[in-house]
Amino acid sequence: RLLAEQSTRGIDYKSLGLGWDHPQARTEYRLGRHASFKRGRSEARSQESKRDLAKLVTSYNTSGEANPAFDLEGQIVDAFVREIGWDRDSGPGAEATFQAVLAALEGELLLPLRAQNEGVEDMYQTFNGYPVPPDLVKACVAEIH
Repeated sequence: RLLAEQSTRGIDYKSLGLGWDHPQARTEYRLGRHASFKRGRSEARSQESKRDLAKLVTSYNTSGEANPAFDLEGQIVDAFVREIGWDRDSGPGAEATFQAVLAALEGELLLPLRAQNEGVEDMYQTFNGYPVPPDLVKACVAEIH
């Protein structure tokens, strides 16, 4: 449920970037009504996420019964990692666990983690336009993840 709620009402930070024109409150993110959810690729991306989750559920429950050979927790981790822009085969995504993903989802962190991954280049300067060393920004984001 948490993965569906957060990934199917999402913002595509790749196309929109970071900035002050996104929701400012957690409740705005929960409602998914802010313009950022409709602009750029956000709406199409949310639909793609919905289709991917529907496939996951269908794969788990193909004959009206749960498939005991299906690794549901692993599939949820894979979906979360994909949603936030990590690679499941390398980097932090390779080390993701179900417990960590569950904690992130309970903390409503899917979109903030996606924003950090997809918008890291927007963090290379301050609001006033002063440069911030990219290596330091990347190191901070890596430490958070």
